Amino acid sequence: MEEKSGLKKTITFWPALSMVVGTVIGAGGVFFKASAVTQYTGSSSLSMLAWFVGGGVVTICAGLTGLN
Repeated sequence: MEEKSGLKKTITFWPALSMVVGTVIGAGGVFFKASAVTQYTGSSSLSMLAWFVGGGVVTICAGLTGLN
């Protein structure tokens, strides 16, 4: 009989989310780009919406694609 060894090649949503958030915060992207986003949108509410929708969704999709 052949034994399987090694790590599982699956990841669920929350570990993937924490990896992506940690990478974005660790790279400093959140802290260096916030003023530029606020300048372009003109309000703090629109800049938060842009971060959550644009950055969050795209980053999660990219992270999950990279993990695949």
